[in-house]
Amino acid sequence: MLIPERFEEKLTQDRSLRRSVDDAVAEFEPWLRESKLPFFPDYTNHGAEHVEGILITASSIIGDEAWDAVTPADAATLVLATLLHDCAMHLTEDGFQALVSGAKHTKRIQGFGDAPWPELWQEFLFSAKRFDDRALVALFGRPVAVRTPPADKGELTLNDRYLIGEFVRRHHPRLAHEIAVRGVPGPTRNPIRLSERLDEKLADIAGLVARSHGLPLRATFDYLNARYHRREYKGVHAVFLMAVLRVSDYLQIQAERAPRQMLQVKDIRSPFSRREWRAHHSVDNITTYEDDPEAILVQATPPDVLTYLRLKEWLGGIQEELDTSWAVLGEVYGPVEKLRRLGLVIRRVRSNLDDARAFSQHVEYVPRRVEFDIARSEILKLLVRPLYGDKPEIGIRELLQNSVDAVRELWDLQEQNPALKNADLIEQEADVVTWLDEPDETGRATFTISDRGVGMTEEVITDYFLKVGASYRHSDAWAKQHERPDEETDSDTTTPKSRVLRSGRFGIGALAAFLLGDEIEVSTRHVHAPTGIRFTTRLDSEPVELCHDDSLKVGTTIRMTLSQGKFEQLAYRYGTPLSADSLDYEHEYHAHQDKWDWYCLSMPSVLRLFGSKRKRLPQELHLPSLGNKLPLAWFEINEPRFQAVYSTPHLSGVICNGMQIKSEHGQRFPITEMFFSEDEIMRVPSPLVSIFDPDGNLPLTLTRDALIYDEYIHNIYEAKMMYALAYLILSVPPNDHHIGLPKPEVIYSSVPHARYDTMPWPWLYTKVGLGICELPNLVQNRIKCALILNTFDWASPTFCPKNTHHDGILLLNHTMEVYVPGNLNHMMEVYAQEKAFEDLISGFNLMFAGPQRPRRPWGNTARVLTTKAYGEIMLKRYQVLGTLELREDWSNELWMLLATGAYPKTKFDLSFLDSLSIPDMPSGVIPMAAEWFLENKQDEVEYEGLAYYWKEIIREPVIPYDLQERRKKLAHAYNVLAPYMDKIAGDMWAETGKTGRRRRVRDKKR
Repeated sequence: MLIPERFEEKLTQDRSLRRSVDDAVAEFEPWLRESKLPFFPDYTNHGAEHVEGILITASSIIGDEAWDAVTPADAATLVLATLLHDCAMHLTEDGFQALVSGAKHTKRIQGFGDAPWPELWQEFLFSAKRFDDRALVALFGRPVAVRTPPADKGELTLNDRYLIGEFVRRHHPRLAHEIAVRGVPGPTRNPIRLSERLDEKLADIAGLVARSHGLPLRATFDYLNARYHRREYKGVHAVFLMAVLRVSDYLQIQAERAPRQMLQVKDIRSPFSRREWRAHHSVDNITTYEDDPEAILVQATPPDVLTYLRLKEWLGGIQEELDTSWAVLGEVYGPVEKLRRLGLVIRRVRSNLDDARAFSQHVEYVPRRVEFDIARSEILKLLVRPLYGDKPEIGIRELLQNSVDAVRELWDLQEQNPALKNADLIEQEADVVTWLDEPDETGRATFTISDRGVGMTEEVITDYFLKVGASYRHSDAWAKQHERPDEETDSDTTTPKSRVLRSGRFGIGALAAFLLGDEIEVSTRHVHAPTGIRFTTRLDSEPVELCHDDSLKVGTTIRMTLSQGKFEQLAYRYGTPLSADSLDYEHEYHAHQDKWDWYCLSMPSVLRLFGSKRKRLPQELHLPSLGNKLPLAWFEINEPRFQAVYSTPHLSGVICNGMQIKSEHGQRFPITEMFFSEDEIMRVPSPLVSIFDPDGNLPLTLTRDALIYDEYIHNIYEAKMMYALAYLILSVPPNDHHIGLPKPEVIYSSVPHARYDTMPWPWLYTKVGLGICELPNLVQNRIKCALILNTFDWASPTFCPKNTHHDGILLLNHTMEVYVPGNLNHMMEVYAQEKAFEDLISGFNLMFAGPQRPRRPWGNTARVLTTKAYGEIMLKRYQVLGTLELREDWSNELWMLLATGAYPKTKFDLSFLDSLSIPDMPSGVIPMAAEWFLENKQDEVEYEGLAYYWKEIIREPVIPYDLQERRKKLAHAYNVLAPYMDKIAGDMWAETGKTGRRRRVRDKKR
């Protein structure tokens, strides 16, 4: 290895040091020259040539006067430090494994707070598995999952090597220091090391100088002062040598370290490495500056803006290093006259890139950093309402979920450290208390939320709470406190598993809070903090003053001032305001508080208060907590990416970690629409699913009012289908005399009740069994003529005799229980009647679909029996619309038969209608019955929705009425649906038992 002449001259003055240096070079040079950088396949030259280049540069930047003060010990120390400074990047696979397994370098160098290597490696892996896409692309060239590299070096992939390389790169200055003292980690007991003749303290100083290129210069002072002296120790001027090494290393950027030919034959995946290679190759010359003897001139021709920016960053780094080095050298050596000469020949760096305007004349790109940026306060104001709308209840939701998260985080910390159970928490009636107070005489109301949670530190407030988009719950600091590594999966990757059910995930809670008002007051104390912090802020205020407050208890309280309008938005029910003359909110509000009733669990406890008397508001839903025994009609869905999923078919909506997912209209979000095409007759409503999702896997939209379709959600909905089929098998009546059974709740149990419901009755009644009112099932049953009824009264033997020879009977649901304010009730009744008639005459839109839908290929013939009065109305209606050729086929004083198309002759005898009176019907329901003639086109059927699961699981046209035949034909279904049947049967038994007990109690009382 070539050592510059001036260093050679100094070394010849001390034979002992000369031999020590020669020994070290003889040990290290073969390793550095032959190493292929196992973990840095794309890096520029970091071998023996790099060491030689640094020494040559170092020799040239030490001034003539300084050379007079340089000692042989300085020369030896600098050569050794240069040899050491990047040697850790040549670490072999065996050496790395010995290091992180704890087999080598178990004794740490004291003074820097170094963690053990195995612990450091695990912390790095913990962090790496949470890298965002940008970090993954920078490291691997594309976003790929990070796995724990295998111990067997033969199984290491290229990505494994990149990952290990990133770990080594971060810590190679420390490892250089340890190598100076203990040798290179490896598989043998005789490691590569510095000369055995070298004084241990000199070896330590050389290692410290090497380590310093990864530290601020002043960060080494404590170590030097404690063991040696920062100015001089036995002829070694360590701080001066550090400055020389740092600047010389910075100046090692030239084409020789990144030859163009390598870029032509080698695909460099890492964007970082590609930029380094291009930056090296774009430097044309580094020379002295004629007009300024203390400056160097760097001439470069960067081919693109990324390389230009990298070179500008490098030039700025050199200048910063020169400024710092000169300041430190003056600080350390200035007081001693003979040592003031220790300095560098350069103070400044100049470049042809300094004048961007002049440089731009020679390139095709604009030489400046151009990227998306934001005008801070303005963009914050613009984001709030467009993102969430003018909905103060959304602000309450965001604050509430943060408070619930904080309580759960404290519980987790208390589990890890029981002493925290004695924390001095805020005293209040529940874990989280929200209070909406009515307006004062100025028209301003207040909203306060207070929690007995973990509280916030100064760092959490500044780096996360007040920084939009920065989610503390996605930070490494949070993960180290509340996550545990899961077991290795089949893909050999580790999935982090949070111990805390966290709802906050987007880092926008504080931003959404401004939907309530323009200013928020916050007081908080972290469970580990000796004092609390309080502050007040607005979107347009900066800076924010954080004030310490010793009186605060552990937890967080946030207070907002609301306008009269915001208060009324929260206090009024959806769509219909309270009486403008009545401000008795405590009386009126009770039934309409659902706008900000978001929470659905019992633990943590959430209390909602209203008005000056702090009236307690009820919580609509109390769902089963995680791990508790499920009540009747609830079952668990196995979905591995969630901790648990509980569901019931008798409600609708999605609950995540106890927080309701509401649509933009304020209703619980249904997932039905995600699974059905327009052609399906009936859409099985979504169940209510309560998802416990500690890792944030549920595909929520940013506004948290909808789900992005995902296979997990499909699995959840599939479970509802399975439950419905299982319930149906257990509920089929014993024969075809029970038209109307089972109840439609098996399928439609979670349809919102506050609407007119003209959905078809779910069942197809045949002579041998029960099918479903879905086109594929109708075709499967070879239905050519079906009877559709809109009331149970029509299903009597009088009207529906056995000899009608219809292939099946269908019913139309006529549910009319609906709240419609004012005179809208009559209008809605008319709409429901017309919708019922359209469903009957069109065969549920399979034949005739109205003005906006094309004609279906399943037939064009039907006839409808209804009252004469209503029949005349329908005739006139369709004559005006012109969408259906409707005609009168028969009528008497009470009844009319309407028809469309040429229907075949049937055996349905209408003569009995001459003596049949109009039956009593529910309000708004007109008796109607239809014969529907279906063309059987088996090849055009598509199996979707419930029909798909019927085909896959039931595998028969109908579920037989006869129990023995049912078990025989549906053996596959019984097997697949066994878990659901067991649950349903258990619920039925429990319910029957309760009913029996009630009856026995009543009998006893009598």
